[in-house]
Amino acid sequence: MGKKVALITGSSRGIGAACATEFAQAGYNVIIHCNSNVERAKDVANACISLGAEVLVCQADVSKYDECEKLVQESISKFGFIDVLVNNAGIEFNGSIMDTEIEKFDQVMKTNAYGPFYMSKLIVPYMLNEKSGSIIFISSTSASTGALGSSAYSSSKSALLGLTKTLARDLAPIGINVNAISPGAIETDMVSVLPEELKTWIKSSVYAARLGKPEEIGATAVFLASDKAKYLTGQNITVDGIFRTWLYFI
Repeated sequence: MGKKVALITGSSRGIGAACATEFAQAGYNVIIHCNSNVERAKDVANACISLGAEVLVCQADVSKYDECEKLVQESISKFGFIDVLVNNAGIEFNGSIMDTEIEKFDQVMKTNAYGPFYMSKLIVPYMLNEKSGSIIFISSTSASTGALGSSAYSSSKSALLGLTKTLARDLAPIGINVNAISPGAIETDMVSVLPEELKTWIKSSVYAARLGKPEEIGATAVFLASDKAKYLTGQNITVDGIFRTWLYFI
């Protein structure tokens, strides 16, 4: 039996890149996707190759259905099947509802919510043929708690939790698992640009007293896709070091 195949959207950096390398380390072949930064995607690909994986790098805008179709077709042409889909690609926009233009809200929703729906819709038929598979949505703690000045982003990530529950019920009888991961504050490019005082505040807001590592999210994804998690579906796994929730009310 050949290696399993994992497709991770938005895997040229951050959590997506960590998911790619963790799956490669776990013995998977990997499809690395990027929207624009092909060079960074190639760097991730080289890291996965060094771990023994066969790799395909694809460029696509997941907010567009036709480009998602092309991404899936290229992946199937290369490997013949896809065992795991990690819907990670996403964009963020910070602003109150007064500051959020309709066009910007649409852009965030199309990338963060429509994109994962498109990718899942396109890949499920191939998983049905195998009567197995795992779909993982990368959501956010803000999907459940809300986040100040993040109406578009939090809304888009909340949509993924509803999609997780619904697809899990639809697909469980066929042997396909569907779960979500909600990361808290993780050491990514998005967090690295924050002022030091804000990063210090974030760390103090977490009982673990540190930021999470992208590899910790990747390892969680690998577990959810493994045979050890076959009976685990329709769940949202929060990986946040335990936020001091009372701070949300200050």
